[in-house]
Amino acid sequence: MKKRWGNFKVLAQGKVGKIAWKVKLLEMLPGLGTSTQFHKDRCEIIIPIYERQAGYNSYLKIDKETWHRLANNSTVKEKFLEFQFGTRCSERDIKRR
Repeated sequence: MKKRWGNFKVLAQGKVGKIAWKVKLLEMLPGLGTSTQFHKDRCEIIIPIYERQAGYNSYLKIDKETWHRLANNSTVKEKFLEFQFGTRCSERDIKRR
């Protein structure tokens, strides 16, 4: 799905009991970022995919109802894996500033 900051693709999604989950691949253009936002129904784990350098053990955990913004401050397109989990994994739970 195209966004002003790049695009994302849903790789997998499902539900285990009452817990929903989703995995996305984000491709973020240089110098751009998401809106400042929080999610009412889910947490996220963001893992950068470094193609040019070693970046092992690097991730960001974002609890639900925590304001955050993901940005690409580099001069090249960057990729991230986004793992969502919670009672609902939907774009509709986003609150933006």
